[in-house]
Amino acid sequence: MRYRASRPSYSVVPPRSGFTLVELLVVIAIIGILVALLLPAIQAAREAARRSQCANNLAQLGVAMHNYADTHGVLPPGNIHYDNQNSPPGANRQWLETSVCGSCPWGSIGWPAFILPFVEAQNVHELIDFGVQAYAQYLWDQDRNKGPTNDFAVNREAALSQPPVFVCPSARRARPRNEQKDYSVNAGTNCCPERRNSGNRDGLFHFLSEVRLADITDGTSTTYMILEKAHWAPQAWCQPVSPERGCNPFLFVNHQTQGMVVYGDQPINYVGGNSRAPASGHPGGLQVALADASVRFVTEQINMAAYRAGYTRMGGETHAPY
Repeated sequence: MRYRASRPSYSVVPPRSGFTLVELLVVIAIIGILVALLLPAIQAAREAARRSQCANNLAQLGVAMHNYADTHGVLPPGNIHYDNQNSPPGANRQWLETSVCGSCPWGSIGWPAFILPFVEAQNVHELIDFGVQAYAQYLWDQDRNKGPTNDFAVNREAALSQPPVFVCPSARRARPRNEQKDYSVNAGTNCCPERRNSGNRDGLFHFLSEVRLADITDGTSTTYMILEKAHWAPQAWCQPVSPERGCNPFLFVNHQTQGMVVYGDQPINYVGGNSRAPASGHPGGLQVALADASVRFVTEQINMAAYRAGYTRMGGETHAPY
């Protein structure tokens, strides 16, 4: 009897689907290219949004300056403090840092204090005792931190209650958002406007200034009023190091002219030593509020003569400073 050998049965296995190594590498490469193309666009969109918010802040501050001028007849002072010439009888206040110079202020109260009621911050304004020096939590001066200035703690709560309108979202933070500002006012073309010393005060703000809008004979649409001064940027003896130091306290002013910028032959966004120049976190330039409260972007390529003209209120220049 003959037997036929049985054939083994095989199950049919469908072929597996999937990527080959080459296909996987191609997909990864395509994704990388898309990310490289989209990331700059996303970053540009974010910066555009931050720049728009910054412009809105400047517009609000500019309108607040005008509302103050409508109420008081003049723009607010750049800073105020008592010294040997205007201290009331019997006053025992040390408003001068005589170890630096005979007219150098210590704890002078800066311009933001005066416009707080006009930026919906009346509650912060009411915290300030204008008869006592301003407070600073952090105050870098040359090679040491002179803060916190605990002798003036009566104004500590106000100094640490800075409203968001004083913060530019493009400015990287070296100090907390409630403590240091990113804007400064136009103090003209000469150094040290925070002191009583004589000199040509051709800007809009300085110690005990009382500039009227009518005094801006060069035109309010061609004169800077508020400029960006990112708090991480150097200011006078407050120099950048790693990590960066905040150099623009909310209210406190000493010989470093915090809260004010001057033209000093330095270009926009200059961050060199002993500078009182404006600086921003925006690529290519910075934003300013003109004396008519309109906002403009000033590029780093601006003609320096036109740029200087923006700092003077009655210099007779005809340049458009933007």
